[in-house]
Amino acid sequence: MPPDLRMLRFPVGSACPWRDGSELTLIDTGTADRAAEIEEALDGELRRIVLTHWHEDHTGSAAERAGRHGAEVVAHVETPVFGHGDPIALRAASALREAADATAL
Repeated sequence: MPPDLRMLRFPVGSACPWRDGSELTLIDTGTADRAAEIEEALDGELRRIVLTHWHEDHTGSAAERAGRHGAEVVAHVETPVFGHGDPIALRAASALREAADATAL
């Protein structure tokens, strides 16, 4: 991994803070109960959150992170990717909807 990309591993899910120059991006947000750990690992204000797919272990704290930082949430909503071969998580869609509402222009 490049030095500006880190992986935070959790018992379920992960999050990857990525610094590109002065901008901080978070790739996936782990489950909702990992929000505090993610916040501690961030070294600045988030510019954007990129969600790779719609499972709760990838989107669970997206709304809280986006709301706290005013971060843009980037996800392909027309064709969600179902990772891990499992059905879509039940609360992922509502977390993304909240995040989108929190960052609407």
